Amino acid sequence: MSPGDRLKKVTSQFTGTTSEVKLPTFDELPNFRNFTGCAWGIWGEEDQLGTINLLTDEIVARTAKEEIRSGRRVALNW
Repeated sequence: MSPGDRLKKVTSQFTGTTSEVKLPTFDELPNFRNFTGCAWGIWGEEDQLGTINLLTDEIVARTAKEEIRSGRRVALNW
């Protein structure tokens, strides 16, 4: 799977469809120093959240409703 296809798959998981969010393909992303496909600046020069911008209140609520089954918690900080 190409990086662009992976990005579309992730986007569709957040939004339900890739047509709702117009994200650049991997090949359209700018280079940064020696890194290709850098997404910095996609949401504006002052943005510090990046793809977290895709997590709207509605998306989080819908996903919680669909995915939470047991209430069991796991630590993600180690």
